[in-house]
Amino acid sequence: GGIGIDGVENATIANNTVNFVLLGCNLLAGIVVIDSHTVSVENNSIVGPFTAAVSVDDLSTGVTLSGNSQ
Repeated sequence: GGIGIDGVENATIANNTVNFVLLGCNLLAGIVVIDSHTVSVENNSIVGPFTAAVSVDDLSTGVTLSGNSQ
């Protein structure tokens, strides 16, 4: 379980509660940003044994993170 965005521009992901749901063996980030630009990820609560609260790949630019908790 989690939130994933791919190829998104000018977006905000804010004020969500992301709960862990085991769907396989991988414990990934609660929020994953892939090849996205000018994205703000703020004030989200990540609940469960994710390996990271937020993961941003190397293709993404202009991503700001603030106030996220795990």
